[in-house]
Amino acid sequence: ACLFIEMQTSVLQSWFFTSTNERLFYNLKDGRSTAIRFPRSAPFDDRRGYSKLPAFQSKLEAQGYKVSQQTRQSETMLTLLEHGVSPPYLERPDTGLEIVGDDGALLFKYAQADFLFQKIDDIPPLLVKTLLFLENRDLDRPATPWQNPVIEWERMFKAALFYLGAKLSLPVPVQGGSTLAVQLEKFRHSPNGRTDGPTEKLRQIVGASLKAYREGSNTKAWRESIVVNYLNTVPLAAAPSYGEIHGLGEGLHAWFGMRLSEVVKALRGPDNSPDKLRAFKHALTLLISVRAPSVFLVDERDSLEEKVGQFTRLMAREGVIDGEFAAQLQKTPIKFLSSAPLPPQPSSVKNKAANAIRNTMMESLGVTNLYDLNRLHLRVDSTIDVPLQKSVTEFIGRLGDKKVTDSLGLNGERLLEQDDPSKVIYSFLLVEATPAGNLVRVQADNFAAPFDFNKSVKLELGSTAKLRTLTHYLEIIAELHQELSGLDNKELQERARTAGDPLTKWACETLLEEKSPALQVFLDKAMVRRYSATPFETFFTGGGVHHFENFDDKDDNKIFELRDGFRSSINLVFIRLMRDMMNYHRARLGYNPEEVLNDPANAERQRMLQEIAEEESRSALRR
Repeated sequence: ACLFIEMQTSVLQSWFFTSTNERLFYNLKDGRSTAIRFPRSAPFDDRRGYSKLPAFQSKLEAQGYKVSQQTRQSETMLTLLEHGVSPPYLERPDTGLEIVGDDGALLFKYAQADFLFQKIDDIPPLLVKTLLFLENRDLDRPATPWQNPVIEWERMFKAALFYLGAKLSLPVPVQGGSTLAVQLEKFRHSPNGRTDGPTEKLRQIVGASLKAYREGSNTKAWRESIVVNYLNTVPLAAAPSYGEIHGLGEGLHAWFGMRLSEVVKALRGPDNSPDKLRAFKHALTLLISVRAPSVFLVDERDSLEEKVGQFTRLMAREGVIDGEFAAQLQKTPIKFLSSAPLPPQPSSVKNKAANAIRNTMMESLGVTNLYDLNRLHLRVDSTIDVPLQKSVTEFIGRLGDKKVTDSLGLNGERLLEQDDPSKVIYSFLLVEATPAGNLVRVQADNFAAPFDFNKSVKLELGSTAKLRTLTHYLEIIAELHQELSGLDNKELQERARTAGDPLTKWACETLLEEKSPALQVFLDKAMVRRYSATPFETFFTGGGVHHFENFDDKDDNKIFELRDGFRSSINLVFIRLMRDMMNYHRARLGYNPEEVLNDPANAERQRMLQEIAEEESRSALRR
């Protein structure tokens, strides 16, 4: 009698799972936790990254990151996870990678809200009634408010008897006993989304029951959530060039090119209208294909049409749909797309800062593609100034319009002149120096493709290279001033005589003439050193023998002071300056470069080659 009452009311189950949930909790505390367990590998937990957290943490710590805060789980929760049971947390259907800027403004979010039902009232009653008829007929008819929606005893006993009969080689069909709640638990949290034995089935029942009583003993709200969650996340195979498909909304889009909002509107429309018939036929097709989605949706579509017809007639006999609607439904064909559409993607063309962050994350976490990265349940706080990022992106995007460049005075000599401004690629990077370090605030370009010019290309811009060269030249001059200012005349004369480069020789001679000038005077004199601009000379570089030209051939026969060469951006002046700087560094090597290059048996040469070989080996192992 007690067992019968429990089967009808779930009184004991309500008490047991509700009291167990009270012991399932965690606290967020500073530092790394030793009282923590993670979910095992399963489709839902892998896709969202929950089961990969230990690997992610290990990779990040190896790169110098530290755990600032981590949860401490209760003993009951630790035990639950150790036994492979999914804890009763709120499993949102709309999670995905989210990147926010410095002020909390949203920079990037991967979510598929267009494919999702938010609540039970968003789902047409005909669709709810059909799902329950196909999968879980008593879900909306509990005997008591606290009845467990996970277990239907009659269904379970019938499935067990059929299973036993099949094991005994009796001619009976194998029938599943899983309710919608257990099916959800299976395809989300069981390895490979499958039940590999009685122990795994028990894990599914316990996990689903804990979720049913998460908010208390009354399970009415959770029964509605089961319907919503099932329709939002049920796996529906994978389509070529699209990827995995989950939920009715995404299935309608990927397999049939139908929008969920339009299907919902049609299902709420007048009876037997062509739109309603088409919407229901394709929704029913997906619900029936759940039993073997890869078989029905990919390999055996003809058998799927036959299966849908069988269920259509069965639903008419049981009064789920009327006979006339069923007859019209039989005449409505299933129309698959010839190929799946491109999966919805957040804009990668106008969001180069987010792209750069995502690419860095892939490297840091060891994730191999954006498809997997986007689906992680992960929030990233960045240093990007989102409003400024958007303003810069919009501005440089407008520079492809000739009217805009005309208004900004960008068309003229040595500018765009008559060229097409839409062919010019602008790249912008803004970095702010702060006490915490250099922070990237804007990273944008106007290249209409995911390729990021700031991060993925190395550009040697002439004037920018000259500025870097001049900066390093003045650093060398300052070093020479500090090194030589304390020497007397005799020492300076000897250093000038033995100097292995023209910069050291010039510095010694200038200090002899000026009698220890101040640093600023010394730097000013360095800027009036003179260089020829003639292009009629051969230069040997790391890339071989080269000839260089000036922008304006009128400068070819002139000699320029360095400051004038910089002001007019004279190429050959800077080529000769770089040669002087190379000789300066070469003269300060700890070995004789001529001997190392010319003598294969030179000991220093052998040591250097060995170091290079070891470094190459380490790099190969890291790759």
